[in-house]
Amino acid sequence: MATTFHNGTIFTPTEVIERGAAVVSDEGVISYVGPLDKAPRSNGLDLDMCGRILVPGFIDIHVHGGKGITFGVLDTLAQDLESYSEWVTQHGVAGFLTTIAAPDAEKLVAIIEGYIDLFDDGLEGTEEVLSVSGSIIRCATGGDHHISEVVL
Repeated sequence: MATTFHNGTIFTPTEVIERGAAVVSDEGVISYVGPLDKAPRSNGLDLDMCGRILVPGFIDIHVHGGKGITFGVLDTLAQDLESYSEWVTQHGVAGFLTTIAAPDAEKLVAIIEGYIDLFDDGLEGTEEVLSVSGSIIRCATGGDHHISEVVL
C-alpha cells in the first residue's frame, strides 16, 4: 500500500521543504518528495506528520564498530558486519563506512584482504567500501605505516 507523509518539514540532500509531502510506493520506492500542493494523490495510507521533520537515513562515514564489536577481528568479520548492521539500523543509521585500523602493516593487509573476500563472496547488505584510519598510513612522516607497506 502506498504511503503519503504530509504536513511536515522535509529535509533532502539539496533543500528544506516546508509543508512538504513524500510518497512511498507499494514497492517501498520513494516516488515523490516536494511541496504538498503538488503531491500526487494515492489511495494508500495518509500520515499527517503534525509539523514534524522527515529526514533521509543518516550515513555514518567513520565507524570502527560499536555494541561490543570492533571491525577488523579476522575470525568474525562477516558476523561482526551483520550484527553491527542489524543493531545500528535500529537507531536511525541507514548506512555506515567500515573504518579499520591495525597495529602493523601485515595485520592491516590481512584485514583488508579478509574484507575483500567477503565483498567478493557478495556478503548481503554490504557495500564494497572500506576506510583505513588516517593515523595508520603516513605519506611523509606522520602515522604508523608508509603507504608502500600496505599496497595490495
